[in-house]
Amino acid sequence: MEFLYEHGITALQVLQKHGEPYCDLFQDISSFCDPAYAFFVYPPLFYALCQNSGRAMLLVVIITEWANMVLKWILLGHRPYWWVMENMTPAHPGDTIIKQFPLTCETGPGSPSGHAQLQTALNYAIVHFLTTKVFARKHRWISRFVLIPAFIAVVVGVSLSRLYIAAHFPHQCMLGVAIGFAIASSLVGLDTSRWSLKKYLFLTLFLFVSTMATKRILETVGVDVLSTIGRAQKHCARPEWIHVNTTPYFSMTRFLGFCAGVGLATHCGVFSIAGKEISTGSRVVMGVAAAIIGKLSENIDVPFKDASPLFFYIVAFSYYVAAAYMLFAVVPSLVLKVIGGEVKDKKKL
Repeated sequence: MEFLYEHGITALQVLQKHGEPYCDLFQDISSFCDPAYAFFVYPPLFYALCQNSGRAMLLVVIITEWANMVLKWILLGHRPYWWVMENMTPAHPGDTIIKQFPLTCETGPGSPSGHAQLQTALNYAIVHFLTTKVFARKHRWISRFVLIPAFIAVVVGVSLSRLYIAAHFPHQCMLGVAIGFAIASSLVGLDTSRWSLKKYLFLTLFLFVSTMATKRILETVGVDVLSTIGRAQKHCARPEWIHVNTTPYFSMTRFLGFCAGVGLATHCGVFSIAGKEISTGSRVVMGVAAAIIGKLSENIDVPFKDASPLFFYIVAFSYYVAAAYMLFAVVPSLVLKVIGGEVKDKKKL
């Protein structure tokens, strides 16, 4: 691993030197591809367009983030911005070996890259939807010459942005891309039309138990999975660059909350749109409304950050359950009531 770390730092130095004219672009890409958007924006949008595809997309995102969290604890990979401080000495006092940025100081382990893994899985699901639902028979050339190159460009762009801000080493991004592709290709065609609320809640419980069991087993053999938080606090250039939403437990509250929340949204008799036959125009309006509200909701900070950790994470989990319920049930249902939903196509979505 030291070989990969040492040569990884060299690669980051070259990228930061020659990529300096694109500094703002790299930071914007990393910010725009924040994992939160994979929950708040895209699945609600595609759920309105096609319920099964939207639910499958969300499950791909949930499983991808769960797998990323568990693998990060198991691999416990370093991040460049703290590894370089602990293992390399600048040629001259005061020199900076690699630069740090406001998005650099994530607190979890670095391998595999969560951004690269999640964006690979999410965009694979988007391409799958467009290929199978929109350009299934006609205009197949769009998939070959537009969608696939766009998918590759997004994955490469996200990876480069994470490398430029020194949040990851190259091998961590490549591993994230490979795992994200494997998960998405396995789950994207999942049929969720007959999933019961019990199944969603069981999956939520399984993800929680498996995550905590992994942590417990690692601690039993002497591995401190939370040691990276201390390293982040010690080596981050500015304390205000460290955010609670980059901690492993906060990530867990998000994928658990959305898993339970979409189950409630699907099976709530008051607001659920599951099984309803809705016109294409109404679906588009519902999707756009859900995506916009999801983007706005993502900017709302979870309260009680200064409370005890257990209470804060319970609040965060409850917030994400409510957010999922709102985006997958309340918003589409209210929009449908306002604009109507005349059925133009009886084809099951």
